[in-house]
Amino acid sequence: MELPGMEKNSLVAAAIFHDLAKVQPVLKPGDVVNPREVFEPGHLHAFRSAALAEGIYRLSPDVVLLIKYHHHSEEELPPEFPPHLLPMYRFFRLIDGLSAAITRRGARVKITVEATKVHVAENNPVPAYNRNLTMDLYTGQA
Repeated sequence: MELPGMEKNSLVAAAIFHDLAKVQPVLKPGDVVNPREVFEPGHLHAFRSAALAEGIYRLSPDVVLLIKYHHHSEEELPPEFPPHLLPMYRFFRLIDGLSAAITRRGARVKITVEATKVHVAENNPVPAYNRNLTMDLYTGQA
């Protein structure tokens, strides 16, 4: 959080509110489903969550943008997306994905940080999901 452009309070607010409007499917224990079929596309709940974060909770414009675009790839960001938010956007998307891996797949994750680079080692019960990743938060190179 000592890096320029990384604001802890903004990231915490985005983490708390980013799935505010997410709709969970009704499933029963033992159901085997394809997540792409039972969950709505992520950008829909992201847009709704951003609208609530802005309209009801009056969160800052930066936090609203992080929430609104947390399910968009960097290539899908609108041209007016503020460049100063890119490091937080990249970090937030990374953390959101790892959270899903931990809670849904029981992954074990090790994160180390070296200057602007975040190193992730993800070990999953299903080996096909295992990954080692290094991402530079400032350049977006992975």
